[in-house]
Amino acid sequence: MENLSKSSLDIAAQKCALRLAMHELLAKVSATRRQEARATAFERLCPLMASYRRVLSFASLPEEVDLLPINTHLCDRHALCLPCVEGECLRLFAVESLVDDLIQNRWGIWEPLLGRCKELALADIDAILVPGLAFDKAH
Repeated sequence: MENLSKSSLDIAAQKCALRLAMHELLAKVSATRRQEARATAFERLCPLMASYRRVLSFASLPEEVDLLPINTHLCDRHALCLPCVEGECLRLFAVESLVDDLIQNRWGIWEPLLGRCKELALADIDAILVPGLAFDKAH
């Protein structure tokens, strides 16, 4: 049992170091490359999501690929869903307007305005865009 705990701590330390290294690399990505990633994400993902009625997306942080064009497209189709964090829980909401239906939370992340957006169940979602810091070739 003691070895398992030490092994778990080693993995946690490795993950922490990897996250830090990835954040440092992302900070060096040029504005031009960020614009290219934004355009590529839109060009590749929108056709794949065309048949989905509801897509759970996320409001991008500055170091992430900017999903505003995708979220705008989904919103125009009445297909955009965004999460709202409450403690340890995520609540899912349909977003009809990126201007009127969102508010920044205490971390500066745009979330659905409670009372204005319709809450959805996970079963209502057809696809999910998941943020990630880094991926290997197999994943």
